[in-house]
Amino acid sequence: MKQAERDFKTDVAGADRKKEAKRKAEADRKAEAERKAEAIRKAEADRKAEAERKEEADRKAEADRIARLEATRKAEAERKAEAERKAEAQRMEEAIRDEAEADRKADAERKAEADRRVEAERLSEAIREAEAERKAEDKRKAEAERKAEAERQAEAERKAEAEREVQEKIEQTKQDSKTNAAGPPVARDARAVGDPHLQNIHGERFDLLRPGNHVLLHIPRRERVEKVLLRVEAEVRRLGGQCADMYFHELNITGAWVPHGRTGGLRFQAGGVRERHPQWLSFGRVQVKVAHGSTLQGAPYLNFYVKHLGHTGFTVGGLLGEDDHTEAAMPSEACAHRLSLLQVAAPSEYSVTVFPVAEASFE
Repeated sequence: MKQAERDFKTDVAGADRKKEAKRKAEADRKAEAERKAEAIRKAEADRKAEAERKEEADRKAEADRIARLEATRKAEAERKAEAERKAEAQRMEEAIRDEAEADRKADAERKAEADRRVEAERLSEAIREAEAERKAEDKRKAEAERKAEAERQAEAERKAEAEREVQEKIEQTKQDSKTNAAGPPVARDARAVGDPHLQNIHGERFDLLRPGNHVLLHIPRRERVEKVLLRVEAEVRRLGGQCADMYFHELNITGAWVPHGRTGGLRFQAGGVRERHPQWLSFGRVQVKVAHGSTLQGAPYLNFYVKHLGHTGFTVGGLLGEDDHTEAAMPSEACAHRLSLLQVAAPSEYSVTVFPVAEASFE
């Protein structure tokens, strides 16, 4: 019994020990499970913390990258703005320099223009002074010449009057002989003599009392100048203070009949080279002669002759032809006396006469 009790107690004790061991094992398992769970929780917490730290680091890195990018963009913008400011400043500086250069050039041009004007005014003043001196000298010379001419004129008029009377008689004799000869009733000669005295192809006599340029011949009549065959222009000048003192100073012969190569035609001037025996010059079927003459006081003038006008086959224009001579023969209002319109002197072959001659002939 006691053994059984002891066995029972032993069994009970063994069972208790087993239970205790089981409890202890269970407790250990629980403790281990809790430790594992705690380790898992800690590991999870560490992982989460690490993930959070990493995420935070990533966010910070991204923020830093964005900040760096923003800083880079800002720096680039600032550099660009600075470059634009510098470029604008350079443009403004260049514009200021250009404007200053333009102002300098404008000032230089204004100064040069002012200098040119001053120089021009100085030259103009010098020219005016020289012209005034020349006019004064010309006036003094003209006054001296007028006085000398007035002194010579009185003596010359007496001699000229005697010579005119002789020449009128000679001319009248020639006219009478021609009037009696066979032929048409038209006058053979047309001449300009004396003041100058003219006689046209119709025998009409008149004095040329207007100084200036006059057309003596124009063939064909009324033809345009550029198509004319023969044209003779005379420049008449006044050598004294009276309307009678007019002379042929220059003759110009132009037209298609004038030989080529003579620019401006043939020009004769009083006081030029003289020929003692001037020759007839042929232009088409017309012959022309220009001779030099001089007054008793030595003033040079020209004589003009033309013949065979009737052989041209054209109407002859000009004062020696068919043109009206009324205006040319009318004295100006400044003339203080009236001149005879019928004073005619005989033409001179060598033309060293007192009066200029211009003679035209149909023959």
